[in-house]
Amino acid sequence: MATEILPTLLTDMVKMNNNIEQYLIKQSQILNHEFEKIKSIYGDSDVKGGQNEKIIADFIKENYNSNFNSIGVEIIDSFGNRTDEIDICINNQYQPFSAKYGQPLIAEGVDFVIQVKKTITSQEIPRIVKNCERLKMLKRKPSNGDKFYGEIEDAEYFLERIPYIVVAVDSQLTLDTVANNLANNYKYINFYSQPDAIFVLNRGFIINFREGKGRAWTTEDGKKLIGFCVVHSADKTLFELVRYIHSYIPKTEKLTHPLNNYYPTRINYKINGLIE
Repeated sequence: MATEILPTLLTDMVKMNNNIEQYLIKQSQILNHEFEKIKSIYGDSDVKGGQNEKIIADFIKENYNSNFNSIGVEIIDSFGNRTDEIDICINNQYQPFSAKYGQPLIAEGVDFVIQVKKTITSQEIPRIVKNCERLKMLKRKPSNGDKFYGEIEDAEYFLERIPYIVVAVDSQLTLDTVANNLANNYKYINFYSQPDAIFVLNRGFIINFREGKGRAWTTEDGKKLIGFCVVHSADKTLFELVRYIHSYIPKTEKLTHPLNNYYPTRINYKINGLIE
């Protein structure tokens, strides 16, 4: 890794109201109870009918102001790209489809996605990379009059592309091992196709600062962190997940609905009408 966790305080990690922190720690305990209940019913099988995904989706719904959330859906962009099935899509007000009847979601209508993992293993790292790269192939098309609220250096990663977050119930690997594996996979290239953050409940999280531009943490001596940074947040990991999605997911305002980018430009209809 390019950096190690420093003993100094990170200037971006400001104190928040203790009541919020305690509430989210309590929520983490409740989620752990739900996951343990699923494990006791289904054993160690990974086939759980999307129940882990539903637990996380419900948690996000209660703690992030999305239009609605979708589980097990595909996303398309106006350039003809599409994803494989995505565990959880967090949709904004520009998402015209609910995917209730199997229709894909449009990229501009998705704030971010979450890939849910029961346990991160050595075999899961390549799957995380593959799923992320497939998602990051999609591009959101801007329209005249769009307003973007965020750091301009982050636009390539959080505006043009859909943010990709992994939430894992557990991990067989240490967070440092996961971060090192990801860093070795990318070798500081393809910044746009990299995962944005990985959260392992009750352990900590990995946040990707890429080349250190945009919204990045700095140490007390003013140095920016770069690449995949490990934070050992223990029972405050859900607290940090909520902080992350509220801090790093940018907000946009659109004058023209993005669905217009998906309509064909030429329509071969027979048209009857008067000509001036």
